Amino acid sequence: MRIFLGHNKADKDTARSLGAYLVLVGVDVWFDEWEIHAGDSIPGKLNEGLEVFDVFVLLWSTNPARSNWVRRELESALHRVIGSSCGRVVPCLLDNTPLPALLRDISGVDFKEPKQAIAKLVDDLLGFRTRKERLLAIQEVLQDWTFNGLGHGAR
Repeated sequence: MRIFLGHNKADKDTARSLGAYLVLVGVDVWFDEWEIHAGDSIPGKLNEGLEVFDVFVLLWSTNPARSNWVRRELESALHRVIGSSCGRVVPCLLDNTPLPALLRDISGVDFKEPKQAIAKLVDDLLGFRTRKERLLAIQEVLQDWTFNGLGHGAR
């Protein structure tokens, strides 16, 4: 599964925490600060991520509601989802800011309690029915990293 994290820079800490947790359960996450490096074309990298996601996770609050970048990312994601029936959009509500009209009928996740919300989102996206299943997935990813030489201080 490939997830694109759509967010505003003011919500970066929440996006980073969510992204890290998703990586821990084995998800391929497109998160701007992990994908865009010095010298890269920002629009080019965004386009790459927006062309291959399975799930566009939108962290929504007053911040992205006022952001041209997030609006463009969302428009691109919706065009892809509606135009090709590929992928889906999952809104994550960080505050009480109303969602754009096209997203109001989509079931989202209330992120006012971030720790519980991250667990719920991961469970919903990956089909975990219990906390134990989620923890076993994390354990498996950590073991793979260790066995493949990614542990022991490798960065």
